[in-house]
Amino acid sequence: MKGTLQKIQQDLRVLASERALKSWEKSTPTATKIYGVSVADINNLVKKYYKDSSFPLVEALWNSGYLESRLLAAKLLGRICKKDPDKALELLKHWAKTITNWAVCDTLATQGIRKIARLKQTEIFKIAKQLVQSDN
Repeated sequence: MKGTLQKIQQDLRVLASERALKSWEKSTPTATKIYGVSVADINNLVKKYYKDSSFPLVEALWNSGYLESRLLAAKLLGRICKKDPDKALELLKHWAKTITNWAVCDTLATQGIRKIARLKQTEIFKIAKQLVQSDN
């Protein structure tokens, strides 16, 4: 996992551009750590690394705090969430407390748990109800 994480972080640094950075800064002003990688490049990284995905990897990506790492973590979670739906929901609950922008929120909600939405519908609505009532 550590080797894959390092490869991903290197890829994110290489793919970063000033143009993408400015775009992210404009569209997600509350994001504090940004490489400057386009969504298209993030999607390509999902394709490149999804076979090596694991819960520890997505957690490490999320914990880096970078916007693009969190987007990648959410998208990769969507690829592995069926392996352990309860673990996926545990991560969702934990991560929700640290979301600071719409891009990560939307990606996590629409791509991170999509494949378990029907299976874990009751639990997801319970989590959503709690989050809607949160001061955060």
